[in-house]
Amino acid sequence: MRAASSLHRSEVLAYNKRTHPRWIGGIDVAKHGSLHLEPELSEKLHRKAKIAAGHVTGIAKMLEDDKYCIDILKQIAAVQGTLTAIARDLAHSHIIHCVRSSIDEGKGVRAVEELLQTLKYLQRA
Repeated sequence: MRAASSLHRSEVLAYNKRTHPRWIGGIDVAKHGSLHLEPELSEKLHRKAKIAAGHVTGIAKMLEDDKYCIDILKQIAAVQGTLTAIARDLAHSHIIHCVRSSIDEGKGVRAVEELLQTLKYLQRA
């Protein structure tokens, strides 16, 4: 099989389903992720996501009310910043727990390829 970085998106998804390092400490991370290992981080990210959702609702209302463009753009920037912070913290947790575990289990190459593919999507945002 070709390296994950040279695969078409649908092939990557199928590749990840077949090779995903699923288990960490008896938990199926493909279903649950690694945040159960860091409850404080989970709460922090949930709180930030709720704040971002509130901002998005506010942006929709501002657009509906035909508010000043600059004010809307500032709110959009705030949401983007919050989502970027969530993604950074989540990626860090994933690397610390999931990728590290995969390396320990001899599946590090696959986990790193999956992470690199995901980071490409984040860079586009």
